[in-house]
Amino acid sequence: MAKFLLHNTFFLFSICFLILFIDHSSERSIQNPVFIPSSAHKELQTNGFPIGLLPKNVLNYALNKTSGDFSVNLGYTCKLTLPPDNYEATYSKKITGKLVEGKAFFFLRQAANSRVCLEFHHYNYVMEVKAANYSIPDSFPVTFSATNKGKMA
Repeated sequence: MAKFLLHNTFFLFSICFLILFIDHSSERSIQNPVFIPSSAHKELQTNGFPIGLLPKNVLNYALNKTSGDFSVNLGYTCKLTLPPDNYEATYSKKITGKLVEGKAFFFLRQAANSRVCLEFHHYNYVMEVKAANYSIPDSFPVTFSATNKGKMA
């Protein structure tokens, strides 16, 4: 009888431990989800750009490989802050633009009466923010350039 109780106690203890372990590990995976790049992010890498140019909430995209025209559906708007001066811009629900050899033009919603130009060189980038003395339409181009194709992450 004592052997039976010892065996059952060990069995119940093992079950409780497994339940706590499984519950804790699933909670941890929800708090720190692993980012799985979308096909749009992979397309950026294929063209020599870092996947960080697009936010994580990409639903789908379309790319005309002949003309370079593309559109990316995000599902909701997304703000981004650009260093070094913390310039704030906004991705609309739908991003449109054009891929040209080594460059990508993104058309964003206007956040302020200014233009933003980003240019990537290897692992560094240069950003220039210019004040505009004329009205800018609802979207304006932000330029990203990749000169070391395929080697940026």
